[in-house]
Amino acid sequence: MRNQCKLPASVVNWIIDFLSDRPQRIKFASECFPESGPVPAGVPQGNKLGPWLFVLMINDLDMNAQQWKYVDDTTVSELVVKGGAGHLQETTNGVIEWSRENRVQLNADNCKELRISFSKEQRVFDPVIIEGKEVELVTSTKLLGITIANDLTWNDHATEITKKANKRLYFLTQLKREGVPKQDLALSYVSCVRSVIDYAGPVFCNGLPQLLKNELIPLEKRAISIIISGKCNSAIEVGVTPILEYHYVLCSSLFYNVIRDPNHKLKTLLPPENDNSRHSLRRRRHFNMPKLCTNRTSKSFIYGMSKQSGLLFHPSIILLIFIISI
Repeated sequence: MRNQCKLPASVVNWIIDFLSDRPQRIKFASECFPESGPVPAGVPQGNKLGPWLFVLMINDLDMNAQQWKYVDDTTVSELVVKGGAGHLQETTNGVIEWSRENRVQLNADNCKELRISFSKEQRVFDPVIIEGKEVELVTSTKLLGITIANDLTWNDHATEITKKANKRLYFLTQLKREGVPKQDLALSYVSCVRSVIDYAGPVFCNGLPQLLKNELIPLEKRAISIIISGKCNSAIEVGVTPILEYHYVLCSSLFYNVIRDPNHKLKTLLPPENDNSRHSLRRRRHFNMPKLCTNRTSKSFIYGMSKQSGLLFHPSIILLIFIISI
């Protein structure tokens, strides 16, 4: 591990010394301490070294499948072609074996299986088994704060974030009753309420049907009416960018960064660039859009923003994106 991460020997020895023979005890009250006990596994709770050591521990977790690791969350995906066989159980067995060798406890109850298929005839697959338990087969699951459904629609995610944001409006009301100034209430709304809806906005906002987008507007009006104690027409009245406009700015900013950064992770997903040198058009298309067979694909982030690339590269739009990026 030290050779793979190129860590100096002095740092490795320092970490070993920190973890070796370190006792731990809990304080119940003033001058009320139990006897100290050793820490046989893990690290003392509350130190900043713990997350780094965990990342180093799972660094060599490698499976013969597409995988994404984020701290203690590992996601594995498998593409099963028509008539082909799935190998998810073999991949899972590799994770189980790795966990035993590295003495890392695998929580089978938190493992979920999500199957995405748009075939008319749904295939039957054997359940995935972990330590004698079948992994729960779900129709939707939360991945890094985003609810993903097996039909790749964002209805469940929009419903969940709307409920969560509505609950947080209660705290905004309590702050208003305590006489908090409007500027601070607006800041609290953006930080605690709008942040729930804006989180990962580029992932889902293009795919939201207009009905769900319209549900976000009354929520924002309700929040602004709490701040100004009256009827509200727009969030601009309290110095806040309207939610749908801000989502478009988020998508445009991210898409512009994908285009101008040759090393961006999403660069390979872009359609081929269009050759506009032969024609003098008032509104040029930056990409040569392929024929899309499904509405689901056309409303994805990449293709949804690619279709708007002519408007996106208007000088005023670029200026707006540049200012917000700064």
